[in-house]
Amino acid sequence: MSTDACCTCGQPELPDREDPRGETELRPYGPGGALICFGCAMKPENRAEADRQLDKALDAAEDDSCADGASIAHVVLTPRGPRALKTGRS
Repeated sequence: MSTDACCTCGQPELPDREDPRGETELRPYGPGGALICFGCAMKPENRAEADRQLDKALDAAEDDSCADGASIAHVVLTPRGPRALKTGRS
C-alpha cells in the first residue's frame, strides 16, 4: 500500500481495489511538485499553482521527448505526471 498523501488535506492515496474511481489519486502538481489530490488541486487557492506545476511537467516531458532530435513531441500522461514517449524516430 502506498504511503503517499495529499500535501494539502493529508488524504492518503488508496489502492485501486479500494478506490476504483480514482478519487484519491495523487498527482505531482502541488507546491514544488508535491503530491496533491484532485479536490485540493481544484480549490481556488491551489488552482494556479497546480496549473503552473502541470505546465512545468509538460514542458519538461516535451523537451525530453525531443532531446534525440525528434521534431514532434510525444508525451504520455501518467498518474505521476507527464512523461516523454520515446519513439526511436525523428
